[in-house]
Amino acid sequence: MNRIELFTAALLFITHLAAQLGEAADADVLDRYHRAAATADWDFYFDLLSEDAVFLGTDVSERWPKAVFREYADGRSS
Repeated sequence: MNRIELFTAALLFITHLAAQLGEAADADVLDRYHRAAATADWDFYFDLLSEDAVFLGTDVSERWPKAVFREYADGRSS
């Protein structure tokens, strides 16, 4: 195997491995996000969102900026 083939094979392997690790990290964040929502851990839930996040509701016209949705969520749990 020449150097170019070896380099290409290594690059493909590293790219594939990085993609798998990225998917696992994404899945972990989504799992923590859903767990926080299920347990009404609003501090953790909203910490996972960026400051400019917009929550999409069940209705097509429903859009909740993070601050507005946080007010709503805080008032819905004890």
